[in-house]
Amino acid sequence: MTVKYTKIFCYTIFPLFLLTIGFSMPQTSLADHLSAPVHHISMEFNLETKTLSANSRIELPAGTGLQLDLSYLNVSQILVNGQPGETSQDTPYLDIPESTEDQEIFITYNREIQPDSGSYSLISATGITLSDHWYPAADREMLFKLTVMIPADFEAISEAEEIITFQRENNKQVTFRFPHPLA
Repeated sequence: MTVKYTKIFCYTIFPLFLLTIGFSMPQTSLADHLSAPVHHISMEFNLETKTLSANSRIELPAGTGLQLDLSYLNVSQILVNGQPGETSQDTPYLDIPESTEDQEIFITYNREIQPDSGSYSLISATGITLSDHWYPAADREMLFKLTVMIPADFEAISEAEEIITFQRENNKQVTFRFPHPLA
């Protein structure tokens, strides 16, 4: 190939090749975002008892079933479309079958995290780390919005793409938004 044709290749063919690769790569579509369940979690902490208390509200689109793992959580209430719900007998799983209509699942729970519990999570006067079994985990990807109340002198760190912080008397209210589905 001569220099003349190499320039044509570099300026014409190569960019078209890159565009073709870009369009053929799998991408999450807007339809996937609109049809993904949305999990809203509202949480606060008691540093003295090393306990988190939370409410999860899941918006489940029509035609979508869901299984939630409630292991390690002390669940005090489950509502499915405003009606009491319960886990499967002898298992910590909540099964929500598909429906022709949108569904709403509401779960109130808490979890005590002691330093010697074997968990990678930590709740103490020096900091809070949540890494395992701290929310109802689903068997499918969901969009997440997490709102937590933390002490005013704590900083909130997350992989969220959007973090919003409000000062509230002796606390901070921090909201994390993940605008793409997460497992």
